[in-house]
Amino acid sequence: MNKTRLEAFSDGVLAIIISIMVLEIKVPQSSEWHLCQLILM
Repeated sequence: MNKTRLEAFSDGVLAIIISIMVLEIKVPQSSEWHLCQLILM
């Protein structure tokens, strides 16, 4: 396998994994979001 093809394959796999991780992020509930805002301020 060519080195360029291996890099392209690994980049594609990484992009798919990151996409799945982003889609799994849950939006916090309103009360949890309020607590996060208080902590950050």
